[in-house]
Amino acid sequence: AVCSLLLCLYSTDAPHKSVLTCCQLVAASSCFHQWRTNNPVNFLVRTVASLTRAADDFHFVACGRVWYWMPCDTEGLHDVREPFRILMMLNAFRLIGNAVSLSLQYWYPMAGVSLVTGNQQLWWRGAWRTSGTAIHASMGMLKATWLIGTQFERPVIEVVVHFIRAFLLIPAESRSLIRQYYEPGHRAGRMRLSLQPWPSK
Repeated sequence: AVCSLLLCLYSTDAPHKSVLTCCQLVAASSCFHQWRTNNPVNFLVRTVASLTRAADDFHFVACGRVWYWMPCDTEGLHDVREPFRILMMLNAFRLIGNAVSLSLQYWYPMAGVSLVTGNQQLWWRGAWRTSGTAIHASMGMLKATWLIGTQFERPVIEVVVHFIRAFLLIPAESRSLIRQYYEPGHRAGRMRLSLQPWPSK
């Protein structure tokens, strides 16, 4: 959310980055509330936030960097900006997959749960989110090379944010989800060790 807010402050695609910032803040607040209360409704809150982000990305693909009430810039579908529209569409599908996983974890909270693993959607969501690394890395590299010297050249901060997301934030999110998937096994192992009697001398 901090990265998205910085882009808003620099007036970098404010129409879409403002929606992105709000959705990320909602998702972060939901995670914190779930950590404190263990209320599964927070899965649905993050589902809505993820679907809203997907709709926002689809608007970007169709209309470009314009506000929702303004005419669409369809030229970006056929000029030098076309690769970015395609990558943003892929990101929208990534967010839809994330939303599906969250809703499945809400409706089937015990799916795959055992002494050694948590809900199976934790693993799938962690693996699915890694696709964001390729998407954001590609967008960062293209903006740093493909758009140089054109009227669509992007500010450095926009490129840097893509690389921060690709190589720091997204891998950290994925690792956290996969670790949560295996964490019940770690807890069970520690419990078994704690219950073992000390060997007699």
